[in-house]
Amino acid sequence: MRIMDQHYEIDHFDPKEDVRRICKAARVCYKSPELKTYEEQCKFVAWLRDKDPDNPHMSPFEHSNLSVMFYTNRGVTHEFVRHRLISPNQESTRYCNYSLDKFHRDITFIRDSAVREADLSKWLDDCEECESRYFRRLNDGYTPEQARGVLNNDVKAEIYITANWREWRHIFKLRCSKSAHYQFRELLTPLYEEVNKAVPCVFDDIKF
Repeated sequence: MRIMDQHYEIDHFDPKEDVRRICKAARVCYKSPELKTYEEQCKFVAWLRDKDPDNPHMSPFEHSNLSVMFYTNRGVTHEFVRHRLISPNQESTRYCNYSLDKFHRDITFIRDSAVREADLSKWLDDCEECESRYFRRLNDGYTPEQARGVLNNDVKAEIYITANWREWRHIFKLRCSKSAHYQFRELLTPLYEEVNKAVPCVFDDIKF
């Protein structure tokens, strides 16, 4: 059994190129002059976002994308895939056989920050029991897709997600808010802070 903290790795993120593409797409609508510097382009992107708070011009933001690999638990991935406008690819418990050498013949669980220190040993016991039941099913001749029913939501799941910046804005607003699930919030808030630092003209109006 292995324990891992949830985290993410940005795989594709090109702020200067995507800001240029957003500007190019928007200028088709306005027939406005070409913006040659990155600073000018960022001001224009912020204007698109802020010019009308009730009806911002967000369609140009769809000509961008951010791809991220997330290492989290299966409960969070269940919520992630409810976002209809993302492109997700997720580690499959149908096909992954965790008794194989490439998985080190054990199951990885994501550390739960809500578990009190006094209850940590109990949580670890629960994870060990989950792993034991899974391997027992495999030993009894069941396939991974038949054995996976005993796996709990703390089991690690990798999910690769690509979405445009308009959709990431929507995700950050929902999943970084105080009303979001605490583990989703813990995972997404650092990502928001990183991309907001890179392109504040796109994200810095989002408040939690």
